Amino acid sequence: MVDVFFTSGEPSLPSVSGPADQVMFNTNVTLSCISVGFYPANILVTWWEDDREFHVTKPDVRLYEDKTYQVQSNITVPAKIDSLITCRINHTALQQPINSSFKINVKGEPSLPSVSGPTEQVMFNTNVTLSCISVGFYPADILVTWWEDDRELHVTQPDVRLYEDKTYQVQSNITVPAKIDSLITCRINHTALQQPINSSFKINVKGEPSLPSVSGPTEQVMFNTNVTLSCISAGFYPADILVTWWEDDRELHVTQPDVRLYEDKTYQVQSNITVSAKPDSLITCRISHISLQQPIHSTFKINVTADIFVSKEKIGLFQTTFNHDQGNNTNGVIEMCL
Repeated sequence: MVDVFFTSGEPSLPSVSGPADQVMFNTNVTLSCISVGFYPANILVTWWEDDREFHVTKPDVRLYEDKTYQVQSNITVPAKIDSLITCRINHTALQQPINSSFKINVKGEPSLPSVSGPTEQVMFNTNVTLSCISVGFYPADILVTWWEDDRELHVTQPDVRLYEDKTYQVQSNITVPAKIDSLITCRINHTALQQPINSSFKINVKGEPSLPSVSGPTEQVMFNTNVTLSCISAGFYPADILVTWWEDDRELHVTQPDVRLYEDKTYQVQSNITVSAKPDSLITCRISHISLQQPIHSTFKINVTADIFVSKEKIGLFQTTFNHDQGNNTNGVIEMCL
């Protein structure tokens, strides 16, 4: 009689392999689990993420020349931060299951930064606070810089916060003076990026015109002679501006004013007008602009010499005296009134 012995072969500790390099957060990753040297062929392979079992297809079991078996099981999972993916082997030759784990090296790419600031127009050179937010990155180390055109701005340390999915959010704030046509840029650099990413914000600026300065002759001028006055206002933006001239409550006709650009990109306006010198009349320059809630104005009073005009009172006295004494030929009264 021949004795037959039934032997069993214990499976090797499973070898779990996956990507060697960092992979992007939430991208699909395929892992492979291999165990060899077991007999008989029946074997159970399960996959776990922490304490949660994955659904997996039937593994591939192959016979070796020595009549032991090899098993290979593959699984595709989304890459998550700090999670262990475990391959567990159970077999009749084992007293208890054996397993090996794989930790995916994850990186999370920060989102394109979102830069926010005031939605309405702000006054030129007033301080404005801008905010830059980027989310979804891992690991936490991130560099946030601010730029005005090609000039880097000084900024305090940003605020980095952890999300429930273990990625991070960063917020950086900066306060800058509102300038015309300048772009404020938030730039993000992170290990998950091949090159920095950035977004820009253009502040909608308005500049309020200064109180108009009206100038004219400093000395007395003769009654009814032509006098040129000049009105200047500066520091406004945009360029569109309305300049009107008034004599008391009557608007005067005037040519188009001269508007010039300053180095700081604000504008200056100058308007000239020629009027006849009259006593006691006020000449007013009035400025209207989009940055003003109501027009602003300044007034000029021409200094008319008293020797060259006869006031209404004197004219009345002259006429009365002349009519009364016309028959008497009183030349002395006429001369006195004049």
